[in-house]
Amino acid sequence: LVAATPIFKGHRGSARPAASHRPVGSAAVGIHLPVHAPLPDRQDEGPRHLSRAYVQLRPNSLGRHAPAKHGLQDPPSAPGRLELLALRLARRQAPRNVRPAGAGGRADAGAKQGPPQRGRPVPRGVRAEPRRDGAHLWVHALLVHPAPVLRAPAVQVQPAEAARLCRAYCRGLFRVPHVRSLQPDGRGGAVHPDAAVFLFTRRHAKQTRDMRGGRAAAGKINFTDCDSVLARNPSVFGEPPKELVKDEVTGEMMSKTALKKLQKKREADAKKAAKKKEQEAKAAAAPAKKKSALASAEADDQLEPHQYFANRCAAMQRAHAASEGGEGATPWPHKFQVSHTLPEFVAAFSGLADGARDEATTVRVAGRAMRKAGQGKLIFYDLHGGGAKIQVMSDPKSYKAGADAWEAINDRLRRGDVVGVVGKPGKSKRGELSIFPEALELLSPCLHMLPKGQGSEVLKDPDTRFRKRYLDLMVNEGGAKVFDVRSRIVRGVRKYLDDRGFLEVETPMMNMVAGGATAKPFVTHFNELGINVFMRVAPELYLKTCVVGGLDRVYEIGRQFRNEGMDLTHNPEFTTCEFYMAYADYHDLMDMTEEMISGLVKEIHGSYKVKYQPKDGAEFEIDFSPPWPRIPMLDGLVKALSTHEKPVDAAWLVAPGALARPDAVDMLKKAHVEAGVELCAPPHTTSRLVDSLVGELLEDTCVNPAFITEHPAEMSPLAKYHRAKPGLTERFELFVAGKELCNAYTELNNPFVQRERFAAQSADVDAGDDEAMVKDEDFCVALEHGLPPTGGWGCGIDRLTMFLTNKNSIREVLLFPAMKPEQNAPPPPPPGDDADAKIRALCAQVAAFGVKPCCGV
Repeated sequence: LVAATPIFKGHRGSARPAASHRPVGSAAVGIHLPVHAPLPDRQDEGPRHLSRAYVQLRPNSLGRHAPAKHGLQDPPSAPGRLELLALRLARRQAPRNVRPAGAGGRADAGAKQGPPQRGRPVPRGVRAEPRRDGAHLWVHALLVHPAPVLRAPAVQVQPAEAARLCRAYCRGLFRVPHVRSLQPDGRGGAVHPDAAVFLFTRRHAKQTRDMRGGRAAAGKINFTDCDSVLARNPSVFGEPPKELVKDEVTGEMMSKTALKKLQKKREADAKKAAKKKEQEAKAAAAPAKKKSALASAEADDQLEPHQYFANRCAAMQRAHAASEGGEGATPWPHKFQVSHTLPEFVAAFSGLADGARDEATTVRVAGRAMRKAGQGKLIFYDLHGGGAKIQVMSDPKSYKAGADAWEAINDRLRRGDVVGVVGKPGKSKRGELSIFPEALELLSPCLHMLPKGQGSEVLKDPDTRFRKRYLDLMVNEGGAKVFDVRSRIVRGVRKYLDDRGFLEVETPMMNMVAGGATAKPFVTHFNELGINVFMRVAPELYLKTCVVGGLDRVYEIGRQFRNEGMDLTHNPEFTTCEFYMAYADYHDLMDMTEEMISGLVKEIHGSYKVKYQPKDGAEFEIDFSPPWPRIPMLDGLVKALSTHEKPVDAAWLVAPGALARPDAVDMLKKAHVEAGVELCAPPHTTSRLVDSLVGELLEDTCVNPAFITEHPAEMSPLAKYHRAKPGLTERFELFVAGKELCNAYTELNNPFVQRERFAAQSADVDAGDDEAMVKDEDFCVALEHGLPPTGGWGCGIDRLTMFLTNKNSIREVLLFPAMKPEQNAPPPPPPGDDADAKIRALCAQVAAFGVKPCCGV
């Protein structure tokens, strides 16, 4: 039995009230059967003796009046605050059939269970079942409230009659409308099939006291037997009235009071339904309220990206289908005639006064709408294109097609759409250059939701930016400026060389021999010839043969391919400029390099000084002012080793033929160890070991531009030997901020020495150096025809762009850099050899029919 709300045992054996019937301030008490001993008839002990009846109280039901281990503490002192009625169904017999039911389980049937002992907690749940040979239940009525416990004598009744009496007593005494019975379910089951459960809350307290006539009235409830109680006071048990009336609607028999309440409720429901119907009719008759031109766009912005994409695709497909039927314009028109590009518009009308509008001029411009906002009947767009931005200020008064057409087109346009605008140029009151449209046209919709925000860092994730460069250029303002500077650099280099009589040529990108530089090449397959060829690592050898043929000054700006690592300054494919100038040497090329690059810096930035931010460390300044220092390689290396924090004596390096010594490799390794420089990766050849020391001790110290000159012959197989220093070559490399920018030398034109150099490089190849240069016999034969004294020069366009745009990664200055494949990328196609085998097999089948196949089988 519970007060306030029905108790339902959960799946773990815990009692919980039905959530839909839980009133504020209610309590819940579960009576677990049976009672093992009659309650004493002593009024001074109060409700504490309920512990003998296995009372379980919800922990927070009475607030500060929490349950004790063995029962209830004293109830609240305020009379009538909470009154609980407990009906106890008990057996005559001893409790040998009582079994615990914690967590819905069952104990052994033969286990003897007694009442809880002092010092032990009350069981979480106890299930009692009547003995099969018994036919009667004992009913005890207990009234628990601040007054002493009142105990009614037991009444012997039948089980079904006991349940009826319980429900009747609860209804009659407390006027509780909802009385429910717990039903056994086998696991989280009820206390007893016939146990009654009822609702009782504080709101019934006053009514209860009035019915009982105070505490004294409670003592009058003294049951002697079922029949006498019913005969003496049938209203107490809530017996149904003798006169019932029939509900004409449902045909159900009920009391007059219940019928009257039901009729009132029906009348109220009918009035409410009539009022709602009247409101709906008024709303239907009222004119349709126009939707704001921004409402659809604002609603779409709240969607998830995939939902936005699905809705946008459906809308554009409907519009396109309607246009094919002659209704409306297609979202993808064929042509829109523009009179000005956005940069031209900015240049032509920037001089207008604030708030002015040129009514005499009509312009046609187009661009991508990157912002859409509104204020009343005024819609704003930011139109981007060609590195420029203007504002579109659209209002229905200026729109020639009328207000409805203005509403329709502005409702269709979204952020990211390509839009054509026809209108008058002018400026807003705040001085922002604008166009006031007379017509708007959707030229190409953006179906995807763009990243939100404005500025240069809307899209920050590098992987997304490099894989989807179009998105980076679209949403990050200023992203195109890097590639504008790159284009200006290429144009500047081309103009410098063209002005000095150089001829731009193109050379093959697939070569039979990977020559021209010490680098590992990419290998590809030439299907027609059935041979493997190499993607070029440099165009040098072809350009030299052009000079042999009489083209004294030639250059090429193009892509090179090197199958090496990827890092901040290296990409497998990159752009270089190489030129070759007959009758010049490396001194002339150093002067030209200073003049060309310093001039480009001055033209682009207006100064020789630029800021550069490395990936690690603080930003610093690079000064390109000429002249630049020139450092002989071996002399500078010996000086750097001697002044190192761990001084190393390396004077032997400057002796003639030092690197040709048999112990040169061992001596260079020793220098690495003594200077604390990490050895390069194998193979440990003299050229690789020297390059490792130079990279650590010389190149990293070159912040401002500096030339490192006179490389050993072992490191420069194509450079001409030094005219005054045996074992060295007339070569230089330009370093800026520790990075190589240019490489040039006086070209070797002696075919015999060139063959010797190729032979030495072949030895390195045999040692495992896959970057060493292999012999190109065709080039040697060309040298035998006579190469004039020539200077050759090469520069990396990508790295020069990095310095002039303050980017520390080469991927920032390449529109589409090389990227690692995504994890879910589709598998690569099968290799070409398998496809060729299938084709040959098919050709053989065709030939079997006497027809000559096109593949020649």
